[in-house]
Amino acid sequence: MREAGNIHNHADAFYDLEGRPHDPPAGYVVRESRAGVSPDGRLLAGPDGMPTEVIEISTNRVVGHQQVLQLLAWADDRRLVALGCAGACDSEFRNGLVLVSADGSDEIQLSAYRDDSQKPEAWQPVLTPR
Repeated sequence: MREAGNIHNHADAFYDLEGRPHDPPAGYVVRESRAGVSPDGRLLAGPDGMPTEVIEISTNRVVGHQQVLQLLAWADDRRLVALGCAGACDSEFRNGLVLVSADGSDEIQLSAYRDDSQKPEAWQPVLTPR
């Protein structure tokens, strides 16, 4: 597995009460995607764009690549709900919901694929915490 980029975003600025810059607080992790950190706090969902990736926070190493467009939410500690392409992903606008493993080895289709997600009448996923 290759080394991931720094999980601390240098664009985030932290200051003490006197206005002096300082390092991020211990345990601070940038949310790079809507999914963010896994429920058990071990894994971080990477940014949008195929392939996506999941990073182990303690080692900052990529532990899996997923052939999906976006990682939307954690289903549990090892699987995510994602926006996946139909077929060979000839069009990113023909997509639907999938359940994908953090290591990228397994993907299950959860919804029908939209013919064109940009059309006003296309369904839109709505995910809420349970």
